[in-house]
Amino acid sequence: RKKDGIILQKELVRQLAALKNSLNAFKKILRHEKAFQAELFIFSPLFVFLMFASHIMIIERLLLLGSLFAVLICEILNTAVEATVDNISLEHRELSKLAKDLGSLAVTISILFSGICWVIIVLVPIIYL
Repeated sequence: RKKDGIILQKELVRQLAALKNSLNAFKKILRHEKAFQAELFIFSPLFVFLMFASHIMIIERLLLLGSLFAVLICEILNTAVEATVDNISLEHRELSKLAKDLGSLAVTISILFSGICWVIIVLVPIIYL
């Protein structure tokens, strides 16, 4: 099954190249995107809290963690949309504005979802102690 080994080796090389591209993109967004930087700054203490909060069940931890990752993913995709639109043309176009606004809306909705999750899972039980 030498053929399978070659296919697997090519796939591994492709995956490593994709990982390198992803790491480069992460470095760029971390360096140049203020919103992404702010979200990481805000989320870091929340990650630490999740590690030590013994009263939160595993499924709740996963939901809270997933909600934070959803915000970061939406921010990355929003940045990709903005970069693509700006690369095509910097002149004002209604569809370009719509694309950017929709990306921003996705980030906003993910932040609202994350906030609701944190309030319901973390704050409500504390309030009703």
